Amino acid sequence: MQEKDSRAFTGAAGGEMEAIRDIRMREFGFNWVKGQRWSEETDEIVNITRFERRMGFMSEDELWSYIREHSPDDVYLSVAYWTFPKNACTEGGFWNGADLFFDLDSDNLKHAYADACVIYDVLQDDFGIDDIEMIYSGCKGYHIVAYGCMNEERHTRKLRELGANERAEIMDYFIGRYRCETIDEAVTRDVSRLRRVPGTKNSKCGKTSKIIKTTN
Repeated sequence: MQEKDSRAFTGAAGGEMEAIRDIRMREFGFNWVKGQRWSEETDEIVNITRFERRMGFMSEDELWSYIREHSPDDVYLSVAYWTFPKNACTEGGFWNGADLFFDLDSDNLKHAYADACVIYDVLQDDFGIDDIEMIYSGCKGYHIVAYGCMNEERHTRKLRELGANERAEIMDYFIGRYRCETIDEAVTRDVSRLRRVPGTKNSKCGKTSKIIKTTN
């Protein structure tokens, strides 16, 4: 995709955002940093933000038009597939499954990276999943997105239809057998979660999220 101007991208030129798979079925979310304040709870300066989700786009050009016009600081898309993304997380959204998603966070970035590498390899070796991306989050961790099995539509459909409990069992497999302790359990089992779009900036740390490894 052609580079465009937006605060969600590094500097004025920006990075290159990933091509969005099945964009018409994805929910999008956007975050704007409006200022800063002191948090008594965490004893640090935190951003004052405005967040909007349940946004849908018919094409990447339409998405880019929105980004250029509104200049968000963060751009997210759903791991889920919705018939009507603008009604996501409601009965009218009609959930059509979700990618298998792992969120790995740690103050020790090397630890999160090591766990991400284990999951990336084991999903292929133990689960036979061969359409996977490893993504740097732009801050304290990594994301693993498992889309399914290339040329195996039935297996891909079964993967996408896994519920929260089944995803928790897979997560427990990695924690128990491979000691992947940096997995964010609440995020990983959430079938309607939003994830950061690679190629866009993480406003918390000022770094750009990017795909660092892919099976295809």
